[in-house]
Amino acid sequence: MTIKSLLILLIALVTPDWVGKTFTRSIAYLQLKNDGYYTAEDFKSVKKFDTHVHVNTDEITFVKLAQDDNFEFLDIVDDRPFGLPWTEQQKIALGHLQNFPRQMEFATTFSVKGFNDEGWAENTIKELKLSLSKGAKAFKIWKNIGMDLRDDQGKFVNDR
Repeated sequence: MTIKSLLILLIALVTPDWVGKTFTRSIAYLQLKNDGYYTAEDFKSVKKFDTHVHVNTDEITFVKLAQDDNFEFLDIVDDRPFGLPWTEQQKIALGHLQNFPRQMEFATTFSVKGFNDEGWAENTIKELKLSLSKGAKAFKIWKNIGMDLRDDQGKFVNDR
């Protein structure tokens, strides 16, 4: 499977209506008050959406603060070679999603481990569908795709 085929397949799995809903919701949030500007006093009353956060802890202080400040956010799970493994990040995201469904959405990811192995694509698609069924609204393709997985001739050289 080529990287182009993989990306096209992954994009097809994303729920397109979520993007439209988020955009529409964001436009509604941007309606300005009478004079066209918000003031510091308006901060808590204005709904806000942060499209890229990493909540890599079960600790709820950040989520509670977001709730108090009228923020919603998209928690990004990724497959980076450092920090928490993506499976742990997703476990945390699912816990927060269950406890704070109005505050957050999450984007899942997939592992590149075994990329050259037979069955990798099928297993990855299965995992992505499972993540979407559990509430993921998108997925993050981390920069290891096309960067550290390729040599200068475009051949894959590392699959962690």
